[in-house]
Amino acid sequence: MANVTRAGRDGLIQLPPEAADFFAEGEEIEVMQYTRHLGLWKRWQGRKVTRGTVYSTAAEKYAAIVDRLMGTDPEVALYLAGYIVECRLKWAVCEQWGVTYLDEAEHMIARQEGREYGLTGGGGHDLELLLRLAGNQALHSDEGFHDAWGLCMRWSTDWRYRVPQSILKGAEEHIKAFRSVDTWLKEAR
Repeated sequence: MANVTRAGRDGLIQLPPEAADFFAEGEEIEVMQYTRHLGLWKRWQGRKVTRGTVYSTAAEKYAAIVDRLMGTDPEVALYLAGYIVECRLKWAVCEQWGVTYLDEAEHMIARQEGREYGLTGGGGHDLELLLRLAGNQALHSDEGFHDAWGLCMRWSTDWRYRVPQSILKGAEEHIKAFRSVDTWLKEAR
């Protein structure tokens, strides 16, 4: 239950149990704030969301595909290798925040940091942001990770259309970097 002030009158509004995490216990809120948060909760409640474990499973599945594609289609292999790291990071975000769904982590992060990153949209492709939100900054101190991560940071969702020639020339080195980062992320959990 949240204490709500409305037109000079105090009143209590019973929140649905599923919306309880939108407000701190005993938090005093304005009616408009309640309405806005409740609207967010209703939109969030109705969204199709992806379980964090699905991202981990996808990373494993695509890793096997990358191995097969390196000889025949290195461009697709490079794109998928970057996507593997993205998936592994999204899984790690869910693990770090102790949630089942990425949307839940997104909500908790928005509440804590006061801003939304759009993790289930375009923000979910920002590997540096995902690494920070996954709580794996300590990996940056590992020199091998730092070097591999530098190569991973070149990845772009635009690679699904065309991989730059400079990247394609070093395809094996990049694939090795993506694999290394994926392994570090798995082991960090």
